[in-house]
Amino acid sequence: KHRYLTLLKSFILFMFGLFRTYLALWVVASHIIALPFVGHYAVHGFFILSGYLMALVMNGVYGYSPQGTATFALNRILRLFPSYWVVLILTVGVVLILGEEVTSTYRPAIFLPTTAAEWLQNITMIFASWIPLSVQPRLAPATWALTIELFYYALIGLGLFRWRHLTWAVFILSLGYHITTIALELRYGTRYAFIVAGALPFSIGGLIYHYRFWFEQRSPDIRLTYLLFIPLFALLPAIASWLRQQGIDYPASGMFYVNMALNAVAVGWLAKPSQRFDSPADRFIGDFSYHIYIAHWTAALIAAHYIVGVARPNTTLEGGIVFVLAVLICAGLSLVLRRYVDAPVEQLRTAAKRRRAAPGLDQA
Repeated sequence: KHRYLTLLKSFILFMFGLFRTYLALWVVASHIIALPFVGHYAVHGFFILSGYLMALVMNGVYGYSPQGTATFALNRILRLFPSYWVVLILTVGVVLILGEEVTSTYRPAIFLPTTAAEWLQNITMIFASWIPLSVQPRLAPATWALTIELFYYALIGLGLFRWRHLTWAVFILSLGYHITTIALELRYGTRYAFIVAGALPFSIGGLIYHYRFWFEQRSPDIRLTYLLFIPLFALLPAIASWLRQQGIDYPASGMFYVNMALNAVAVGWLAKPSQRFDSPADRFIGDFSYHIYIAHWTAALIAAHYIVGVARPNTTLEGGIVFVLAVLICAGLSLVLRRYVDAPVEQLRTAAKRRRAAPGLDQA
């Protein structure tokens, strides 16, 4: 009886795994169905979650010794790059088969690099610009956000969120930056895709780590997080889009920060220490998120060209069909990558973590 109850609990108690995949699906919907804003909001939700998780594992798992920092860096590389390189090779094949005119029409960033520097940027996911979204070609277009992730991983590994007062300083400075961009009426991209702008969501995640026990005393049941988060997350982009259509810009931009606060609450609630149950179902669902994120444009190209017959992302029924097919293709690819790429690599990551610290903390 106890085994059955444990199994049931594992399938109803979802945490960060479901949350990550939920955000990834919103990114895909934003790109393939051309839904405004929602992908932007999801990306910054990822940044907040990453800030929390990286602060958690650096302080609680790896530590700030040279060995701990090196092990953290190695595990980040092993977590991100092997699967990505497989997707990169697959995408190169798709571009060669379909032709650059087709792929760049569907997504302008998808065409083959022509210089060693362009290849290096695509291989490393480090796009050499303070606004990595502006760099082309990007064979996996969404990886511009991974440039920002890698930038803050490096800083967190060096101690950016080691202490509470330092994390507060980063938050205050980054908040000042965002306020300044609004006061100077700078472009929205300076708050969304600029590397410096990422300090705000990442520092919010760092503060959630330092105040995780404060959330412990005030968080509701974890499942309530999803009941509240799902309708609000869908509603905010719709409001922002409607306001922008009416020519009302600043309230629309304000939704961006309302969303950031909403994501912060969701991560804080999900971080509730007493409810950190290692759910097999949650881990299984969460493992789809990264593969969906890096591969969805490639999958959409295949679905759009070979199955549906559309040239560009759109809000029509055909666009919706491409979205569903792209998610299914990504899911199948994810299962293959897990077995033949991630599983062998995970053995190396686990061995590295065991040399450092307490079990059970690193889902990242």
